[in-house]
Amino acid sequence: MFRRVLALHPPVDAPIARPFAYAGSPFARGLHRGIDVAAPPGTPVEAPCAGVVAYAGPHALTLRCGRYRVTLLPVRAVRARQGDAVVAGARVAQVGATASHPGLHLGVRAASDAFGYVDPAPLLAHSPSMPLGPAPAPRTPRLPARPDPRPVPPAPEAPPAPVTAWAALVVAALAATGTTRLRLRLRLRRGRRRAPTRAAGEA
Repeated sequence: MFRRVLALHPPVDAPIARPFAYAGSPFARGLHRGIDVAAPPGTPVEAPCAGVVAYAGPHALTLRCGRYRVTLLPVRAVRARQGDAVVAGARVAQVGATASHPGLHLGVRAASDAFGYVDPAPLLAHSPSMPLGPAPAPRTPRLPARPDPRPVPPAPEAPPAPVTAWAALVVAALAATGTTRLRLRLRLRRGRRRAPTRAAGEA
């Protein structure tokens, strides 16, 4: 089942010099949120779609075409003003020139999503009835991090009591036993010494 997303009229008659490259995080380096068309400065620029001018500046022009915003830059000699209604194919500006961006940049994004850029190349069509395929997702979600496949090491067992602690307990027990025996012997000796004295007193 096909659904027409947006049919774009080619703004200039020139080949694509740099393709669309936008996937993953919208803040990743090296992304290109549109296509660059190899057109020299001064080339007439035509409106790629029918809509309303959302922004008209000295170097950029943005049209609101249905659910999408279509941006052209760099441009010069802009003829349209903000709020003007334009038809597809109407001349709206000329290709400008910048040192960092040669040619004409064409960008398309969903109007409801600041990062919802889509590839304009499949949308360039000469016939508005041409099937364009299913609507692309406005944004590519970031995949969750994969769990670590390495096994978690078990918690270390508590170390046994040191030998010195057991030895100290044994020595203390032996000492207590020896002290008790020594006290018993002393009592027996005292009792033997006192026995003859009591007998002599009674005689």
